[in-house]
Amino acid sequence: MRITKHGMERLLERDDELFNRRLAKRKATIAFHSGLTIGKLEKDYPKIANYMASKKTGNARVVSVRLYEDKLYIFKGRNKRLITTYKMPQFLEEEMNKLYGRNEKSARTL
Repeated sequence: MRITKHGMERLLERDDELFNRRLAKRKATIAFHSGLTIGKLEKDYPKIANYMASKKTGNARVVSVRLYEDKLYIFKGRNKRLITTYKMPQFLEEEMNKLYGRNEKSARTL
């Protein structure tokens, strides 16, 4: 798994659990292989799928957008390099809670 310099900076900046590059690379690999795709979400969670698609259309070279935990991971190119990471926005919190089976009291703040 390759990560661009910008991708590494954003991953370390936007994920409070990560504190070094080795852990960041591991999390990006897990996100690519285990993350949810737009196709898996569009039937049951259309708001999340539409948000993911909106992030994909901004760049023609984007190959894959994955949702893992409460973050979007955007990969591009043949080598599927991580180019950036986004936290999921607050307006999708209710749908994220349904997706992960969290109730309102125990839901993590996005």
